[in-house]
Amino acid sequence: MILGYSTYRRQSVAHMKVTVKRSGGFAGLIRPPVQVDTSLLPRNHAAAVEAAVRSLDFMSLPELLPAAKNQADRFQYQVTVDDAGASHTITAGEDDLGNVKQLIDAVYAAKAG
Repeated sequence: MILGYSTYRRQSVAHMKVTVKRSGGFAGLIRPPVQVDTSLLPRNHAAAVEAAVRSLDFMSLPELLPAAKNQADRFQYQVTVDDAGASHTITAGEDDLGNVKQLIDAVYAAKAG
């Protein structure tokens, strides 16, 4: 066992996977999805992702977050959470993300390390 390993990796076998897909924008580009598995993340990043999911009550969100207005040249986000055998996906435009933006930011930060 590597010294300090247990402080870096989570010890629980339970995990949550979060996938963020971003498309659209001015050029209509589709980027590769970003996915994190909280069982493989450092504790601080895993805690941030899991806290964002829980604070949103993500599994209860509607599949399509309503658009406040027409959003030409804006990004479209699709966020999927797989947790304890349950899976839920939402789709929203960048101006309609609300607090889901915190989850997206946590996923990007966790992926960046």
